Amino acid sequence: MQIRIQVELECRFTTPGPAFLAVEAAGAFRQEISKASIDFGRVEHLARVPGEEGIGEKIIIRTASQIVSVTPGG
Repeated sequence: MQIRIQVELECRFTTPGPAFLAVEAAGAFRQEISKASIDFGRVEHLARVPGEEGIGEKIIIRTASQIVSVTPGG
């Protein structure tokens, strides 16, 4: 079975600065992610940290803007 999920988010912050985003496609027991991509638009810094027990990633961004758009990547 294949499932396709396409999501667009717009995050608004009270002040510019660092943010933690928990947005991921994570394979779990007997599930496989064949392709996943995310575009964070304009951010000053982006770091990906492995998730707990090797599932997914934690994403930390720093932005000079109060709005961050998260859209499917190419």
